Amino acid sequence: MSKKIDQLVAEKVMGWTWKERPKKCTQRLEWNMIVWPCLTETGYGNYYIPEYSSNIKDAWDVVSRMKKLGHKDFIDQLHAVNLWNWSPMQAAKFICLKAIIHLSWEDESRAVGDKK
Repeated sequence: MSKKIDQLVAEKVMGWTWKERPKKCTQRLEWNMIVWPCLTETGYGNYYIPEYSSNIKDAWDVVSRMKKLGHKDFIDQLHAVNLWNWSPMQAAKFICLKAIIHLSWEDESRAVGDKK
């Protein structure tokens, strides 16, 4: 499940766009991590998806990205939860799930507003 959360974070939060792998390339598995062809903010290539939902260092990149995108309410909610009392892995997963839900809720609200 963590890999799926990491994929959702990469796409929905970090802005990665998945691209089809060229026919001459094959999908590689290295250390049980899938290499994904994608377009990130820095360019096209094969990238390992960071372990956002299980590594607190990678999860803080999610917090930084949400801050950069202007989601102050997301940051305020994280402060209210007091993540310092959680294990690093629990905190990482919470940050990721909260970011995905936050952005999904925002997209849903925007879609409902467009229908009015």
